Amino acid sequence: MVKNTTLKQKIILVIFGLFLFALLIEIGLRLAGFTYLSLQERKNIVSLSHKGAYRIMCLGGSTTAGGGGKDSYPSQLELILNQRIPNKHFSVINKGVPGINTTSILSQLKSNLDKYQPDMVIVMMGINDSKDRFVSLNRLRNFLKPFRVYKLARLFWKRTREITILAQIYLERGRDYHEERDYALAEEMLKRAIVLAPHDTRAYIELAACYRELREFTKAEEIAKKIVALAPHDAVSYIQLGYCYRDQEIQEKFAQAEKIFKKAIEVNPRFVEAYFELGWCYEDQRKYSQAEQMFRKAVELAPENERSYIELGWCYQEDGKFVLAEEMLKKAIEVKPEVDLNYIELGWFYQKHQKYSQAEQMFKKALSINEHNEQTYISLVLLSQAQGKDRDAEFYLKKAKLITEYCSDTVRLNYQKLRDIILKRGIKLVCMQYPLRSIKPLKEILGTNSGISYIDNEGIFNQALKTAKYEDYFSDRFAGDFGHCTPKGNRLIANNICAVLLKEYFSSPKSKNEK
Repeated sequence: MVKNTTLKQKIILVIFGLFLFALLIEIGLRLAGFTYLSLQERKNIVSLSHKGAYRIMCLGGSTTAGGGGKDSYPSQLELILNQRIPNKHFSVINKGVPGINTTSILSQLKSNLDKYQPDMVIVMMGINDSKDRFVSLNRLRNFLKPFRVYKLARLFWKRTREITILAQIYLERGRDYHEERDYALAEEMLKRAIVLAPHDTRAYIELAACYRELREFTKAEEIAKKIVALAPHDAVSYIQLGYCYRDQEIQEKFAQAEKIFKKAIEVNPRFVEAYFELGWCYEDQRKYSQAEQMFRKAVELAPENERSYIELGWCYQEDGKFVLAEEMLKKAIEVKPEVDLNYIELGWFYQKHQKYSQAEQMFKKALSINEHNEQTYISLVLLSQAQGKDRDAEFYLKKAKLITEYCSDTVRLNYQKLRDIILKRGIKLVCMQYPLRSIKPLKEILGTNSGISYIDNEGIFNQALKTAKYEDYFSDRFAGDFGHCTPKGNRLIANNICAVLLKEYFSSPKSKNEK
């Protein structure tokens, strides 16, 4: 007699099946990556087979990889250099990896230098460290589509994992559009995220914030009430609803906001943020003694949190208790002396009281901790203007603009580490900026070192697009202002690199074709 399968056995079989399927997916994904890199590596080996060749290694993401074929900019560069300089053979090694970030490029740098022994390194990196990381997932997914195991995995996970990922993509895009103040597109993306993940409060929170900024408080309140309904035991839900009332800045609405913020405290009496919100609500109504009480409670709950002292300090400032205000702002620095923003806060306090030399001292201390904070430079701009120091104000404003134009601290630090490693080995370094992006921030990061050359692609692409269509040079818009290059776009980059190398490193005898 055949035994019936028990429920426990069925569950074990299902779990085993899921594990096996996940293993197949992992093998498929690894096989896809291995196949791509193997094809690229085969091309690199062929390129290196010429003895005595001048070796150029190109590092970057998909904009460098270019599919790994003859249309990528490294492949075209090799062809152009060997045509233009026939008395010297060039081998160009393509180490572009789609989706790679600067940290991964840096982690592989020493092994790549040891393996390929390049005479020169060309690097174009940083775009995959940006907020567009989910776009990189789309690019990787498109690359993997032809693989059968991946297709099976897609079918299996379609109603679960992919919907979750897609909802996350819409959420991130919504956040990006919100940050750019494109509210129509933000609303569209966030509503799509809500349809796909109706129980995830994050998209509701972002959408409610959009409506508040547009002063569409009825819509904001409607969304915030849905957040409370979804998570009635989460204090954050009530804070979102409280914003809808407080931000209207109407006396009767302040009363509703107070009530809601008190409810958040009731739900979670140890949630410091709720005390901040209620304190700010009292401050807006000039109820300073009640506000001070809330901020002191925040200090009591989180004495290690410098924000508690900062908020209490500014509350004392508004209440005219200047000595206590300065004392609290100094306490914030004492609690977290490594945080540059704490010095900025105290600097603002001194500037407000026209203690300019003390304010400058605080801002410069903040710079010594973090020289890449735009806020510090803007503070120095305003301080300089208040003292009539227009030349200093202009200097700090330029510094602020350079920071906003480029990249995160991670990209900046990785570029500097890469520079130090390559130059220490006596290898020539060429740093290249993405098409349509300014080269100035890159020079600010790395400096005008004699071992570094720069490739500026902004001007040549701007010029080319005056007489041609965007689609002639780019196949998409993955980075917003530019995309992956077509063969024609990659040829434009390769020719631009060649022109700089001829000018700075090599003589330029005419090729046989030019004679």
